[in-house]
Amino acid sequence: MNKILITLIVLATFSCTTPQKKGTTTNATTKQTKAPKTVDPSILASASTMLNMTTGYWHIGGAITTEIEGGKEGYTGKWLKFKNDMTFIAGKDENDLFQGDWRYDDEHDLITLKSDTGKGYFLHEWNAKVVGDIIILIGNSPQNLQGGQIKLVRADTKVVDYNIN
Repeated sequence: MNKILITLIVLATFSCTTPQKKGTTTNATTKQTKAPKTVDPSILASASTMLNMTTGYWHIGGAITTEIEGGKEGYTGKWLKFKNDMTFIAGKDENDLFQGDWRYDDEHDLITLKSDTGKGYFLHEWNAKVVGDIIILIGNSPQNLQGGQIKLVRADTKVVDYNIN
């Protein structure tokens, strides 16, 4: 009787397993994970540019452009936060105002800022001079002929309580 019971258990065990190809294994505890968001590599900046641009908040420290109403008060407290997924957040003081996409062309030193949800005088293509904690955006690129300039200065926080210039 015991032999019959053991034989039935062994047969039931083998009949419930899924056949496998030779050399493969299965693991019932393997978890399915979502693939990370991928970004088109053709739009990525170089690693050094990406690291520099995505560190900190880029505050508008000065501007010479006819598109800003109200002089210095028109840009005081405004900032950009560039992210690794090629998006950015624009804000003023503690508030996030809108999001957009950014691209950096290392070969031509051009940065493009676009947004479907926001308005801003900086939403253009710009020639960019990036030196450490300062970026100068110059409006004399093929897609932006307005001639203005904006100085961005990096800080660690959204709000700065000193003259960022």
